[in-house]
Amino acid sequence: MEYALPVDAAVSALREIERLIARQNLRVNVPIEVRCAPADD
Repeated sequence: MEYALPVDAAVSALREIERLIARQNLRVNVPIEVRCAPADD
C-alpha cells in the first residue's frame, strides 16, 4: 500500500503509525518506507 502526503507531514504521520501499531499491539513484518520526490507539474 502506498500513500502520498506533503513532506511536512511525514514526521507526524510516522509517529501516528507508531502509536497505532503500539495501541493495537500489531506485529509489522514489513518495513515502513518513506521516499521523497519532487512535485509533479
